[in-house]
Amino acid sequence: MSEGLAETERAAIRAKVFTHLSGVVMAPTVSALWERGALELLTSTSGPVVFADVVKHTHANAGYLRVALRLLASCGWLVEQPLDNRARMCALTSEGRVALRLALPLYRQVTASFLPKALALEDFLVQPSDELFIASVGDLVALAQNGWGIAPSVALARGGILARLTEGPLDLRSMSASAASVGCLFDLLSTTGWVERAGHIVQLTGCGRYAAHIASAYGVTVSYQPMFAVLPTLLFGNARIARVDPSGLETMVNRAMNVWGGGGAHSTYFK
Repeated sequence: MSEGLAETERAAIRAKVFTHLSGVVMAPTVSALWERGALELLTSTSGPVVFADVVKHTHANAGYLRVALRLLASCGWLVEQPLDNRARMCALTSEGRVALRLALPLYRQVTASFLPKALALEDFLVQPSDELFIASVGDLVALAQNGWGIAPSVALARGGILARLTEGPLDLRSMSASAASVGCLFDLLSTTGWVERAGHIVQLTGCGRYAAHIASAYGVTVSYQPMFAVLPTLLFGNARIARVDPSGLETMVNRAMNVWGGGGAHSTYFK
């Protein structure tokens, strides 16, 4: 039971959740910056670079680029320095240089392999089995077993599946969703140590019960995956992308997931 976990164990689970969330944001951001040459400009010099020069070099939209660089700064990978009353300079920290060298190939894999699939996970649970998609999730399982931190918790939580698991072991064959589809997501989740699977039977571990309890913490960040999918355009293209489609649905955020995640976060962390 999660009630029996030590506070250090709970803290470790929260840290893993927040690491997952950091990756959801950082992977597409770092990939987009690198593909346009912004990071190459920063890594090729030992000193600071004038922000305006980065904008000129990459033909970036300055406001969005500033936010992207602030993300690097929030990780301790970059520092900003005032040049004068109007101009600013930015430079990679020693930690940032090492982190980007190690993270870039992994982040590019995440952007190419995981994030496009993550956009469709909720639909995947309610639609007939898609063998190609199941195989592609299997590829993610292999990557996760080699050290990636990937957790499809939002889709399982919003589908009510994690709530059912908190009541005890679950037979995948008893579910209305495709057992094959749900099963491959549990294979992915098992790489975190939060679930155990024996054939068609899955159950939460003690750590998994606590992770299920705080699963809504993923919701707000993950709800912006549609925006992260078009991040290169926002940074370096025509940023006047329609925010609402012809049917009235928002295009940059999954609003239902955002509300679910916001409500869950408030009930969990703001008591």
